[in-house]
Parts: sequence; C-alpha cells; structure tokens
Amino acid sequence: MLSQDTIVQNQIDLDNNEYVTIYLSPEEQVQSEVNVTVQFFKNSSSMRIISFLNYLRTNTQANYLVSALNTNIVNYLSDYQNKLISYPAPTMFGVGDIDTTTGIGVDLCGQSNPIGAAGFFEISNYSHYVYHSYWSLPESNSTLVKGFYGGCTPLEAVLHSTLDCLYDIECLELLTDYFPDLNKVCMT
Repeated sequence: MLSQDTIVQNQIDLDNNEYVTIYLSPEEQVQSEVNVTVQFFKNSSSMRIISFLNYLRTNTQANYLVSALNTNIVNYLSDYQNKLISYPAPTMFGVGDIDTTTGIGVDLCGQSNPIGAAGFFEISNYSHYVYHSYWSLPESNSTLVKGFYGGCTPLEAVLHSTLDCLYDIECLELLTDYFPDLNKVCMT
C-alpha cells in the first residue's frame, strides 16, 4: 500500500511539471530536465519509504508493540488469588559474560534493538517462561543461515539481513534438510 501511494503521488507530481512550452528547447536541455526529474522522484520515493520504516521502528519500540512471533515479549500466566493473570516479560539478548544479579551484559528488547545470527538451534525442553525470554549468540556447533539475522522484531531482523543464503546452493540444500516441503520447489 505504501509503495502504491508513493507511485500515485509521483505520478501526480510528474503531471504538475510542464515539459511542453511554446518555445523549442534543445534536446540536451529536455533530456537534462527529464534526468533531474527522474532522480528527484527516486530520491523522494526512497526518503518516503525510509521515513515510514523509521516511523514504524520507533513506534514499535516506543509503544512496545508485541511482535506476531512473540520475539520481543514473552507472556506468562500466574495464579493470583485464584485468578489467572497475564504478565508480559521483555525478551533479553545476552552479550558476553552476564551478571544475573546486576543485569550487566543483557540488552532488553524494549530498550535497544539487538541483532543476532539466525540459525537452527536445539529446541528447549523447558516450559518455564524464563527459559524462553532469553536469547544469545549461537554456540559454535550451531548451524547458521548465511545472511539471515534474528532480532527483537521480524522487521529489524529483515532490515539487517542480506539474504546471502538464497544465492548459495549449499545453503539452499541445508534449508531443504530442515524444511522438507521445499523439495517440492524447483531450485534451478
């Protein structure tokens, strides 16, 4: 929707420019004006999209909106006076050595946008929410996906990702090992 609105606005702006006059302009001048106009539209479109993304990022973090994948908040239930109450707990990213008493070495998703390598990790057998509210750099024996990153929100992760795996046949074959339905897709 944003890109469609941007295109419509650019068409309106283009229609407001006069390229036909009663005076005959040299071809070089007309070409120069067209090039300047095209460059202006490219720059303004980019700025509009970047502005919208920055707005979305700021709004999501400032208002602490919960991501669809619950990557920035873990909700847990507690029994309080025979009533179940839902409590949100921000997810944390551990960097380096962590001091659990002071919280040093932990970035909270509500305060920063930590990014970590994406990969395939062991599934946790723990059901307590504390074990699901913390993530850290992958262990050395983890299978990483080239050019993909994880973050507090999927948007942050996608913005940092280069998607290198999609251009590497070995990495694509790795994906088919973890996602067997991809074998139905033609990879050539």
